[in-house]
Amino acid sequence: MATLLRRLALAVAGAGVITTATVVAPVSMAWSAPQVRIAELAVPARSSVAMPFASLVPPLARALTAPFRLSHLGVKWTGSEGAVVEVRTAVVDGVWGPWQTVEVAHDLGNEKAHKVLSGLVRADGAQLVQARARGDARDVRVVVIDTVNGPRRLVRAVPKAAGADVAQPAIVTRSQWGADEGMRRPTPPSFAPVTRMVVHHTVTPNEDPDPASTMRAMFAYHVRGNGWDDLGYNFVVDSSGRVYEGRWARTYAVGEAPTGESADGLGVVGAHAPGENGGSVGVAVMGTFTNEAPSQAAVDALQRVLAWKAARDNIDPRGTTTWVGGRVLPTIVGHRDVGSTSCPGDKLWARLPDVRNAVATQITQARAAVTPGYVVLGSDGRVVPFGGADAGLIGPVSPLLLNPAAAIAATPSGRGYWALGEGGWVLPSGDAQGLGSPEGPALLGPPVKAVAIEPTPTGLGYWVAEEGGRISNYGDAPALGSPAGGGVVGLAGTASGRGYWVAMADGRVSSHGDAAALGSAPGRRVVAIAAASGGGFWLVTADGGVLPFGAARRLGGLPERRITATIVDAKPSPSGRGYYLLGSDGALFAFGDAAFFGAPTGQLGGGATGLAVP
Repeated sequence: MATLLRRLALAVAGAGVITTATVVAPVSMAWSAPQVRIAELAVPARSSVAMPFASLVPPLARALTAPFRLSHLGVKWTGSEGAVVEVRTAVVDGVWGPWQTVEVAHDLGNEKAHKVLSGLVRADGAQLVQARARGDARDVRVVVIDTVNGPRRLVRAVPKAAGADVAQPAIVTRSQWGADEGMRRPTPPSFAPVTRMVVHHTVTPNEDPDPASTMRAMFAYHVRGNGWDDLGYNFVVDSSGRVYEGRWARTYAVGEAPTGESADGLGVVGAHAPGENGGSVGVAVMGTFTNEAPSQAAVDALQRVLAWKAARDNIDPRGTTTWVGGRVLPTIVGHRDVGSTSCPGDKLWARLPDVRNAVATQITQARAAVTPGYVVLGSDGRVVPFGGADAGLIGPVSPLLLNPAAAIAATPSGRGYWALGEGGWVLPSGDAQGLGSPEGPALLGPPVKAVAIEPTPTGLGYWVAEEGGRISNYGDAPALGSPAGGGVVGLAGTASGRGYWVAMADGRVSSHGDAAALGSAPGRRVVAIAAASGGGFWLVTADGGVLPFGAARRLGGLPERRITATIVDAKPSPSGRGYYLLGSDGALFAFGDAAFFGAPTGQLGGGATGLAVP
């Protein structure tokens, strides 16, 4: 920090303006999940007796006020399961939603005592409830529940969930290596939970000038020559370290990276180890390794694939599991360990103990590298950390640099950040490297108005976006061009670091490098863009609406929760399977697997302007 301040002092020495950096105290605890709140609201008898519906509409169906904003509700009554009970909800002083007939939960209640319970109904953000009944339904009560908006408490921080911490390697898709899908048999694929992995060699030449053609050949041989439904392996690795998609699992969304899984995460069953295919992933290294060792690039790629799948499916690479016939073997084996074969060759099989250790080390390092948390940037340059985020950050430095502040980005390790001022200054902290910025005299051109900074996956480079449309690249960030026209509000990079999407305030999205053109939202007031796991992005509007594109999942936004706020920034969760929305007052809203650790609501005098999530 002292070094940074000295560097800043030199930068503004001519102005004679420098203030003392304020470092926010570290947060060693994390916020718990919201406290669950539940209550029962008695429905007046006249609203629940057996009467025609026409006589039960408001004002007879009196509005009941819950003691908190709801996430769900259920209904209970005394009588028969054949009674018809309806509910509807509204926010305070809001518009009533439609009547919904509740479904009886037959596993609940007490048939002998004629106590009946419905299934749960979502009631996002509502606080007013009405209920009406027809048939034998007495003593009707609405059970109101909140699992979202309740108070939180500080607890010890917990590690990240398994499977969300090892990045998916770049994968050459079936269409990219030229699979003729008409050759694949129409038999629907089978799926199973993945619990173990099998390493193979393909018994093809080690020196292969055209691995894609070998993939096509193996495909044809497996199907037409051997009578299989498809290519037997789940993934294939070539001698240069490229990873290929093997057996077909499903049609992926545009821009979604292939995972070899069903939409709900089950692994597609291949044909690589007879008797052991169900629940296993077969990864083949291209070549023959009976007498010759595989290349280091191939072994490294094999380890990346195994680490990604092991973390994703919570497999211990150094552990054991029960295979067919009750055999207890390592979770990562060579084909010969479970079948009568010499595969994967003596030279590769001998490397498997080291491979298991390397895979375990990759997972451990990935999980230890980033402690869950995030930081919020105030418009005056103050940085407030939450969860396990590093607090060794820059605070308000100088009106010439970070006032007003524009954006903030985290390094991949989570132990450093780049803060960006509207004037184009990029100020590094922690392990973030200062690689350049578009600041400087604007005497011969228009002034800089920076709006976004996006790091590359390595953390050794970044792009800076200006409102007028210019995208500047630094470090290992490649120059990929700028959008036509101005109005830029955000920038989101692809997982490869070789592309990005640029969002404009009018809803347009410009694609650059390997970023696929996935669509836009013309006419919407967009304020931010966030990249999703597997390819794709979310566009975020000023009112907190969230629009998914490509592989991005539909997870909802503030309108669905009936929350009113002005959003200024959005960032994906570490896994890319959720996102955070940042309000102008510092309020923070989490969706998907994004964990909430607190928010500086009301703590930032000038309001919030940016969010960084490692």
